[in-house]
Amino acid sequence: MNILILDSNNKDRQELRKIIESTDSDFIYEIMEVANPQKAAQLLGERRIDIMLTEIFDSIETGTDIIGYAKEKGVNPHIHIVIVSRQRDFESARMAIEHGVELYILKPAAPTEIASCMAQMICEIHDSRKNEEQKKHMTFFMCGFLLSQYIATGNRLYMDELMRFTQMNDLNSAQHVSNIMLLWVDSAFWKENSDKVIDRIKESFASRADAVSLGGNYVLILLWKNHYSKSSYMAEGIYYMLTEVYGQQCYLAVGAGINDIYEIHDCCQRLEKLMENRFFADNNGIYYEDDELVERDESERAECINRLLMYIRKRDIELVRREYGHLKHMMFQNKSDSETFVKFVFAEIALELYNAAHGSVYGLGKKQVEKIFEADSLNELYNIIEENICIYEEHIATDDKQIRKDVALVKSYIKAHLSEKINLESLADMVFLSPGYLSLIFKQSTGDTVSHYIISQRIDEAKRLLESTNMKVNQICEKVGIDNVSYFGQQFKMFCGMSPSEYRKRKKFGGWGRTGLTYEAVFGREHRGCFFFG
Repeated sequence: MNILILDSNNKDRQELRKIIESTDSDFIYEIMEVANPQKAAQLLGERRIDIMLTEIFDSIETGTDIIGYAKEKGVNPHIHIVIVSRQRDFESARMAIEHGVELYILKPAAPTEIASCMAQMICEIHDSRKNEEQKKHMTFFMCGFLLSQYIATGNRLYMDELMRFTQMNDLNSAQHVSNIMLLWVDSAFWKENSDKVIDRIKESFASRADAVSLGGNYVLILLWKNHYSKSSYMAEGIYYMLTEVYGQQCYLAVGAGINDIYEIHDCCQRLEKLMENRFFADNNGIYYEDDELVERDESERAECINRLLMYIRKRDIELVRREYGHLKHMMFQNKSDSETFVKFVFAEIALELYNAAHGSVYGLGKKQVEKIFEADSLNELYNIIEENICIYEEHIATDDKQIRKDVALVKSYIKAHLSEKINLESLADMVFLSPGYLSLIFKQSTGDTVSHYIISQRIDEAKRLLESTNMKVNQICEKVGIDNVSYFGQQFKMFCGMSPSEYRKRKKFGGWGRTGLTYEAVFGREHRGCFFFG
């Protein structure tokens, strides 16, 4: 569990942290400290805080209201509040009661007293959470049992009991199920990872989904009426997740939709029959009860192809492989495409890969196209593209000449546009690379990060202007592309060991004292921006 300490006094915060840590509780995950209510409000809105220890602030607008904010707008509305304050007046106590404060501890309090109270509260929260989890697991187990019995026997009494049970426990009624999928996957894997898979489905598709094991390797996935993604898209996402992310062999049979919860039994029987397709050697892992659900918006596939070609040009191998995986699954599902169309798409991809690796589409590039149009199966096409992707990846890793050219272009652009706003994304677009890949090759080539190189060039230009012009510091700051004079001063001192004004003064009167040596001449250029302790 997470604990937040809100106290304006740093010493008091440290003492409270030590006291909490002295409880030696196994249930504490993280202790956070903040000095003002504004930062506390930010944390409460972003993180699940289980216990907040706070003093009472003088300002109602920024202080005491933080307790109400924690209860009403925080991530965890069941947060436990403990006030640790020196205020003994009745009004403070009344406010605490109104806001549902658990404890009111007066400073100075004995550490043992605070530790005892905190240890008891932590244990109570843990026990309460454990009981809730046990109740939740028992409820889901009972729902799963009743549903699986109805599917196995077709006896409507089991479904009637399930409907009553969900209403009694304030759960979403089973009658809100809109469709089902039958999943075949290794039972040992599902037993260990089912919660993770279902959570990823909900997160990826913004949809309500639940799962019930039916015995053996069969799992029933329930989709609720408020889900926002088509069943076909969800099926493809689940299939991709299980095969590519978890490396599991799996098959999915997707229903055509349910209008009445009592249709689940018959629908499951049809999906079991449909699942027999997994024994056929068609390399397809998803089977649809309604072929119309397989129909895909051609614009989505076109966007996927365009993204893949763009990533190839930007030489981002990770995104190339990811988008190619998506395209493969689209090709798997759309049976209406002609053989000629599929080969045309793969020929375009092969040519782009070959051109990126060799700088030309002629000669051997044409032979790649010929191999594609001579292929006898989809798997053969996949093998040709995989071969080209491997060659393309090797080229990216060894193309030092192009890397030097790209890095030189980026450095030249930075020097010529110091007065403008420069960011990694615009630089990457300029040389048709992804930001991540540009950062990597720039660091490998120069030993410096892009951001550090930009600021170093701006400081160098600022030094030149300080030496050769009478411009004011704020004017120089603007001239080198930094809009904050204070930040400019900090960076200049970090690089040069002195303020801009002092630098100009020393240069004007003979450099560094009698020696005339610069900071870089004394310590070396490689130590710019470093602090020395000793």
